[in-house]
Amino acid sequence: MRRFLRFLPIILLVCSVYGCSGVSSDRTTVGLYGRGYRFQGDSVPVLELTADERESSYETGERNLESFTLKLSVSVIPVKDVDLLEIPGVLCVKQRQHDPSEWGQQNYPSFPMPDGTVPVLEASLDLGRDMTVGIPLAVLDRPEGLHEVVLDFSGVRWSMYVDGILMDNDFALGYPAVKGTVSIYKYQDAVKEASLWIPGLEAVHDSTIGSQDDLDALSSKEIQYWTPPYHNAWVGDVAAIWYNGRYHLFYLFDRRGHASKFGKGGHYFEHLSTADFKSWTEHEASTPIEEQWETFGTGTPFIWKDSLYLSYGLHTTRIYP
Repeated sequence: MRRFLRFLPIILLVCSVYGCSGVSSDRTTVGLYGRGYRFQGDSVPVLELTADERESSYETGERNLESFTLKLSVSVIPVKDVDLLEIPGVLCVKQRQHDPSEWGQQNYPSFPMPDGTVPVLEASLDLGRDMTVGIPLAVLDRPEGLHEVVLDFSGVRWSMYVDGILMDNDFALGYPAVKGTVSIYKYQDAVKEASLWIPGLEAVHDSTIGSQDDLDALSSKEIQYWTPPYHNAWVGDVAAIWYNGRYHLFYLFDRRGHASKFGKGGHYFEHLSTADFKSWTEHEASTPIEEQWETFGTGTPFIWKDSLYLSYGLHTTRIYP
């Protein structure tokens, strides 16, 4: 009952504008902040593999591997289980056929191929236990063919980008336990090139990458049924307020049904707003996770001295005492 009462003001306000008998036909899609990224930095890759090379090594010295960026040019073909590339003690990249009856945390079976199979591309980061990000290949415009795959570990976020679009991420606890020599092994000719940067490059938002059609293919077209445009993402707790001519919705972004960050949640607040309940705008994240110890709980927006604020709780005791 408490949860229902929390959302009652939102329900009443939406009903007062449209009524609750059906969906208005003139609603538009959410104007997405964008999922396109480019990677920038002054450094050159410490390791590069061409199509003809199978392995290479790099001496890191005594430094911990606190961040890295790996770029792969991969000819994706829905096949049976194969390892594509490995950096021992750091990561493994593979393709596999997912069981269409196994929903699990990643929601893969929602995106089958026309023949009903569910091939996936995954990358597992070794943090003492595997932290896996991945996509069902059916979410791609061209499931087969050459794609640029970027795997980026920022020290906080573990992310997979395909053709410049952020497709999956998780939030790390710990670091790869590797010092000294870092070796990279390519197992399949499907990997055409590979480049490794240590430390990692900076992911910079770029709205020119990807098209609205690409994003519409992954998201609902009407706000009433809208969820974030990812195969494994949902809206968590919602907090709302009217401020300065706009209605603002803050929602906890949730991947994997509370199972990100090794089951600790890994939630943070995203932000939508509208002036007319027809056209909605997605803004930058309000409370991005920037430290390994962070995972945000629910909150309340409020106005103070004519400025909009967002209060929130922290689920840090899920991680540390």
